[in-house]
Amino acid sequence: MIYFIICYILSVGFYLLMHNYAKRYNIRQTEREEGLASHKIKDGTFTMGGVVFSLIPIFLFLISKRFTGYSLLISFSMLGYFILGLMDDLKVIKYKNNNGLSPKVRLIIEFILGFIIAVWLSIIGNDSVIGFGNFKINFGVFYCLLMSFYLTGLVNSFNLTDGIDSLLSSLCIIISLGLLIVCFKDGNYDVAFFLILLVISLASFYVLNYHIASIFMGNTGSLVLGGVLGAISMILNVEGLFLIMCIPLIFETVSDIIQVMYFKITKGKRFFKMAPFHHHLELLGYSERLISALFSLVEIIFVFIALIIGGYL
Repeated sequence: MIYFIICYILSVGFYLLMHNYAKRYNIRQTEREEGLASHKIKDGTFTMGGVVFSLIPIFLFLISKRFTGYSLLISFSMLGYFILGLMDDLKVIKYKNNNGLSPKVRLIIEFILGFIIAVWLSIIGNDSVIGFGNFKINFGVFYCLLMSFYLTGLVNSFNLTDGIDSLLSSLCIIISLGLLIVCFKDGNYDVAFFLILLVISLASFYVLNYHIASIFMGNTGSLVLGGVLGAISMILNVEGLFLIMCIPLIFETVSDIIQVMYFKITKGKRFFKMAPFHHHLELLGYSERLISALFSLVEIIFVFIALIIGGYL
């Protein structure tokens, strides 16, 4: 219990410290030129707020001396994607544009991180099995390659979803609670301990940073959340159920793909007013608060569906 209290205090304190640090050193986000006009007022908002919930949970997790193969893998996952996100955010800040690392470089690094996580997991006892509730499939030598694509796709879906205030943080809190139920049901208390720390830290960030956001999580947050939650789904061997939990986020990626393909096929026409889908809803007149609330409601439904299918409820 003491770790949870410390996590809350550190999260709030570190958030305020990060906000002041960002203000002092001009750590600001640059909005895309082709982005929504309503988002232009956010240009110059402080960024890299993901540092708050990326470092505190893993710090407390490690000092609790829960040194197992799984706990070290979670630590590696979080720090690996954090460093990648940090590199991306620092480039955005330095050159005052929204480009960051080149898509090719970022995808290569994401794929390598995913491959290392998959190899690590197969070594410490996963047996190359992918789970969907009680249904398990052994992919043998293809496991590591498949899981690299799995994690890379998840990380980018989480990153794309981070487009409006409170959206990604609210969805990740709900998903984390779903995974927490799986942990308690399976008796995986070390992972459960980490998830509780993550939820506390993430919830603190959400409450303090509710619309209108005073500091964006940046890629130091969105890449970390996709990477670490994806890795945890692999540790718990519930990859199939996790994909169901992540359908709202995956749809964000699908909407982007549909938009690009439709634009090319029709030579300039758009399927959505703007992609990803949350921007389409904004152009239809939905407020950011309402979009976040609607996505959260849908997310709760899919988490319940996944848990029921897996026999956890």
